[in-house]
Amino acid sequence: MGYKDILRTVFAGVIALSVCRYFHYHENYWLIFSALFTLQISFGQTVWRQSATIFACGLISACLVLFISLIKAKLFLAIILFIITAASVSVGLLNSELSLFVFFVTLFSMLAAGIPTVDGSLERFCFILLGALLAALLQVFCWPNRLRAAVYAALLAYLQALVKLQEIIFTIYLKRDYADRHYFYEKEIHEKQQEVLRASHQCKILLKLFLAAHRIFFQTIVKRLEVLHETMLALSLLRYRLKDYATLAVGEAELKNVLSASILSFQNAEYTIKKEGHLIDNTLLEGAIHAYENIYHDVLRVVAKDPVIFLFFINNLYSLQEGLHLLCTDITKLKNRK
Repeated sequence: MGYKDILRTVFAGVIALSVCRYFHYHENYWLIFSALFTLQISFGQTVWRQSATIFACGLISACLVLFISLIKAKLFLAIILFIITAASVSVGLLNSELSLFVFFVTLFSMLAAGIPTVDGSLERFCFILLGALLAALLQVFCWPNRLRAAVYAALLAYLQALVKLQEIIFTIYLKRDYADRHYFYEKEIHEKQQEVLRASHQCKILLKLFLAAHRIFFQTIVKRLEVLHETMLALSLLRYRLKDYATLAVGEAELKNVLSASILSFQNAEYTIKKEGHLIDNTLLEGAIHAYENIYHDVLRVVAKDPVIFLFFINNLYSLQEGLHLLCTDITKLKNRK
């Protein structure tokens, strides 16, 4: 939970407390419970679906609280609570995104059973509904900021997935045991590829929720990330083209520097998303690639059986450096635009 979510929860609590002071009823505290609890639910990727889910949680909880408040037999009450708990656990296991929803439904039921009431069942019902309505309205009001935060989180996940993919690709070249561990590396690359594709898909889903005027700025960054992904796939082709992996021992230290500098550039891009106005310095990556290129001109083009493939590889490294520079520039523009 970020500081904006905390402020939103505090704001909801202040409003709920103010409303409670206006309604001088014995059961008015249920409004505070309802508003603060249901506001934490974030199921659904549209504002209307999230708001409807919040109100549905309040409505189901209110009905159960009203029903439980009318039960007098303790044995029957225990059976009802057991059924509610078992059903909530089952739903939560089947769909983790609904876990908060069913948890709060169960919590309201337990509170209703534990807190006695004197002819206040209908009051509880009304105040729980009112609290859920307040939370749903506040969700609509805060939706733009929440959507922007969700997109930034998805972009960070995209960046982190790309870093993992790059690390496994460079691990093949640095350890030089691809021939012996072929299936292991291919499995790792496939899994990292799936992470990248899932992150890309999530970004595109969230971007559809933006208005066209705002969407274009985020789309530019997603396209930059897609280009970086394509560049990494091009870098990974060296594992198929290279016949003698012992050749990679030449310039191993420089290749490690390229990997370290590129990871640093990715981390700088992540920092730019998290903070505002951070200037990106890609000179380390550019210098590391230059050093590896010098190794090629001095040694690799002489000792390598097929030196052309290293030219392609170095060209892709420069494409990676340029892509990272453009990505960081676009992110900085987006952050400064707010």
